Amino acid sequence: MIEQSKLYGIVIWYYPSLENVDNINSYIQNINQLIVIDNSDIDNSILLAGFDHSKIIYIANKGNRGIATALNQGCKLAIESGAEWILTLDQDSCFFEKNLPLFIQNSNEYPDFEKVAIFSPVHFDSRNNKPKPIFENKYSPINYTMTSGNLILIEKIQKVGLFLEDLFIDWIDEEICLRICKMNLQIVRINTVFLEHFVGNGIRKTKVLGFTKYIDDYNPIRFYYITRNVFIVSKLYPSEARRLQKRWKRLVRKTILYDNQDKLLKIRYIIHGILDYQSGKTGLYWRKK
Repeated sequence: MIEQSKLYGIVIWYYPSLENVDNINSYIQNINQLIVIDNSDIDNSILLAGFDHSKIIYIANKGNRGIATALNQGCKLAIESGAEWILTLDQDSCFFEKNLPLFIQNSNEYPDFEKVAIFSPVHFDSRNNKPKPIFENKYSPINYTMTSGNLILIEKIQKVGLFLEDLFIDWIDEEICLRICKMNLQIVRINTVFLEHFVGNGIRKTKVLGFTKYIDDYNPIRFYYITRNVFIVSKLYPSEARRLQKRWKRLVRKTILYDNQDKLLKIRYIIHGILDYQSGKTGLYWRKK
């Protein structure tokens, strides 16, 4: 069972806004402690002044060590503190209606509870102006979920292994889900619980020859990590390579055909991602200017 006394939260910061900090209020009352791993170059502990300090552990990395490394830092600290479950969060994520208690309750009521490694909420991006989806079933076994908002059983994640730090950012969630499924463990989405979660900069509308096109809007540097890491993960899981690379090709095609913002820079990062994969580079992107 998921009990509050054994549930620790991990949120990754990178130059958080005040709105990001306020997101903590949607879940902190229903966990034992929150571990804040800050990948900013500066110490942002002052932003936590309004919270009960006994509920928060703050770690300033004083530099961007990547999502996977930060998550692993949090996991190891939670394990040392006696946690049995962890709640993983991005800084821009919050639970609608502060419904983490419902998330925990519905997870505990899942019939095959002992087989589950991850319980996931429904991820919803309100910036896209779409209505929340309606589901027939309370539970949906799935093969993939984004990392933010997940309830993860530490016992299972220790068997599977922690997050792959070579990836730094992007495809980290996909890779660990593939490992979980490979070990015949379950990932279950709780369809009654919604998490506000922003993917990149959302969906951007653009015009091409008078036609409206919709593209996934990412910062240019993300195209490097998305490209390099899709090939790393494809090599690790050859049976999934075609599916993974199909998603990547769709993104690249839309960028080349329709994107009208920083197109050449994004293409440059895509090329660098391919070259660095071929040369075996992992971790943080780095090139001499």
